[in-house]
Amino acid sequence: MPRSRFQLGFPRQVVSCYLLFSVIAVTWLSIGVVFTVHAILATRTESECLSQLGRAAAAVEIEHLRHGDEALGRLLDRIRGDGRFSCCAVIDSSGKFIAHTDRRQMGKKAVANSGPQKRWGNVEATEYEDPNGQKLVEFRVPLIVGEESIGQLWVVLPSPDFWTTAKAAAETAPIAILTPLLLIGAGALSLRRLTLPIASVHDQLSKIGRAAASAPIETRKLASRSDIHTGWNRIVDQIARAKQEGGQQDISQRVAKAIRRHQHDTSKQVLESLADGLAVTDAEGKITFANRAITALLGEFQEEGPLNGCSLSEYLSNRIDNPDALDVFMEGGTEKPTSTEINRTSGERMRSLRIARRPLGKGNAGHVWSLRDVTQQKLAETTRNQFIDAATHELRTPLANIKAYAETLAIMDDVDVEQQKEFCNTINQEATRLARFVDDLLSVSSMEIGSLAIHRQSVDLQRFFGEVVEKVQPLLRKKSQKFDVHLSEKLGKAYLDKDKFSAMLVNLLGNASKYTPEKGTVKLQAKLTAGVLSAVVEDTGVGISEEELPKVFEKFFRSSDPRVQAEPGTGLGLALAREIVRLHGGELSLTSQLDEGTQFTVTLPLQQEARL
Repeated sequence: MPRSRFQLGFPRQVVSCYLLFSVIAVTWLSIGVVFTVHAILATRTESECLSQLGRAAAAVEIEHLRHGDEALGRLLDRIRGDGRFSCCAVIDSSGKFIAHTDRRQMGKKAVANSGPQKRWGNVEATEYEDPNGQKLVEFRVPLIVGEESIGQLWVVLPSPDFWTTAKAAAETAPIAILTPLLLIGAGALSLRRLTLPIASVHDQLSKIGRAAASAPIETRKLASRSDIHTGWNRIVDQIARAKQEGGQQDISQRVAKAIRRHQHDTSKQVLESLADGLAVTDAEGKITFANRAITALLGEFQEEGPLNGCSLSEYLSNRIDNPDALDVFMEGGTEKPTSTEINRTSGERMRSLRIARRPLGKGNAGHVWSLRDVTQQKLAETTRNQFIDAATHELRTPLANIKAYAETLAIMDDVDVEQQKEFCNTINQEATRLARFVDDLLSVSSMEIGSLAIHRQSVDLQRFFGEVVEKVQPLLRKKSQKFDVHLSEKLGKAYLDKDKFSAMLVNLLGNASKYTPEKGTVKLQAKLTAGVLSAVVEDTGVGISEEELPKVFEKFFRSSDPRVQAEPGTGLGLALAREIVRLHGGELSLTSQLDEGTQFTVTLPLQQEARL
């Protein structure tokens, strides 16, 4: 019978399916490259804009303070060129443009655009389309000189369009797509070469399958070009000898028996390869089958077969920490599925295991038991609960204080000006605390997805450390702590992210002060040796126990020491600090002794300013 166009030979079927799925995968990869590049461009553009806005607002405030409104035009032109903005302007308190890169707009009323809005701290952003259909993002930043608001800095940033995305994707496509295509082609050639020996065997088996059930099985030998051909020839010889010895019926019985034996061996191999423990018991609770994972999960490694005939309940009772948990299997009969959790201590590590039992068929024919390691799941639940507790505490306390002081200001008529200032300062401090907590959460989220980035700039290290010291000194004075600062005379300059690196050092010094008793000592040392900056923060505080040292940099971890628990905190600061040091190419290490103090060491190879 001639083949139709859909009845391809075995090698062609395999190769065709391989190529079809490969083309689908490459197409999907191409689409993913375009969308990924677009998302990266949008995120990077927005991040760079936010970084530049803070510096631009500070420059405008300083320029206004020094020279008034007349010199703002040239400054806005420079800000527009540096930030790739469409336009920049300064809006006064009445909503009019007092400075604009388009001089024709001077003195006109600023019109607010409508669209989706975002907020980062005091920065507001609105997405909209202009009359030409171009997508734009409008940013507004308040300008404050002293305690007086002078208006807003207003900038417009174009969103990445299709052609920008396509151009960036085209730069990535040759590597991301052509390389898989070459590998697919090489794989197709290799696959065809591997399947050719099977094709001749496949043709004979296909003819046997299409033949009538009563027709005799006709096989022929093949030229021995591979192990597959040699194996097929041996089968042909076995069939020929079987025909001579016992006839066709005997051959069918032997083939069926061989198939059943192969199926049994395959099923057993599958059960033995499972990561979960699996056992079967009879009506008396004796083990008739148990895979190797049962003993491995209990910290034992035994060869196949020693559990057969043993009582599973007795075996588990002698090897777990809470044998009473197995009593649930004795209650409520044996016809219902039942599960519980058991604990097993191996050395210094405790593992949580979930064991379940299901009846095997109707009546008391036996049971199927499964054993699964849920230790990581329990740790995840514990971490989640710790985070919820910490977040609840960090949010509830500032909100309660803000509400209390706000209500007091609203209902009391005889509050003098000083008290009003004190209440407002308290509300501002609590709001700042909330904002810092939210910023930490956002930073940790960015760290987990890999989007936390640094923006390097040239920094004078002597001046930089002086600013860090000024930020933390009020906290140490409040607790009457001694602050020893030792800085090398020639620290020079470094190329790093000033804001993030400063936040990291302030966090380390703040923790040192927080967990050091009153009149204790906090030290800061910095030195430059062979192009490597070393910064050491040391305290004489409560210290950290040896058991908790490996967990200090984990997110949301807080020591169980009551002295630590008494201080507010989220457990995010050290995880974020280590990530900031890592992004700079450095290392953050820790040594501590309980009740004696803690020392954090930042080691950072300095980089020279990059040339564009």
